[in-house]
Amino acid sequence: MRKPQIGVNVIADYSCEWNEKKEAAECQQSGQAPSAVRVLLLGQLHRLGLPAKANGQTYFTVWKSAHSGWSIAVAYYSRTVGSDLELCEVVAIIDQSTHLIILRKLPFQKTDVDVPDVTQWAPLDIANVEGDGREEVILEGDAYEDHWLEVVGVDNGTASTIFSGLGYYL
Repeated sequence: MRKPQIGVNVIADYSCEWNEKKEAAECQQSGQAPSAVRVLLLGQLHRLGLPAKANGQTYFTVWKSAHSGWSIAVAYYSRTVGSDLELCEVVAIIDQSTHLIILRKLPFQKTDVDVPDVTQWAPLDIANVEGDGREEVILEGDAYEDHWLEVVGVDNGTASTIFSGLGYYL
C-alpha cells in the first residue's frame, strides 16, 4: 500500500500484485470508501462505459487531507478474461460539498494482459508542492513500460497539471 505523508488520513486503499501462476492480478482492499463516495465514483465508472452487470471487482482509494478538507478518491475496476484485461478507472477530488472534480479517467476497455495499451493512475501523496500554502495531488502514471509523476493543482473547482515528468524503469 502507498503511504501518504502525515496529515493525510487514509480511509480506504487497495494494492494489486501480479500472480504468475494464476496469470491475473490479485488485489487487496483495505478500509472502505464511505457509501456517498462509492455512489459518486461508481456513477462515474458507469458513465465511462462500465456495464451495469460487470463481473469484475471494483476497488477504492479515499485519502482525506487534514489541511484542505478535500479528499482524493479512486475507483478501479478490473477483470481478467483469458489473455485480456477489462479495466475502468476514475481519479477525482471530492470537496467538502461532495462536488466531484475529475482528475484522470480510463474509459471501460479491454486490453492485452501482458502488454496493456492503457494508462493507469494512482495517488502518491497530497502535499504543498509549490510552497504557496495550497495542497496539490501527486499522481503516478503507469503505461506498460512508461512511468511518470504528475502534480495536479486544484483551485476554485478546477484542476490543472502543474508538473508532468516522464521516467522509465524495467
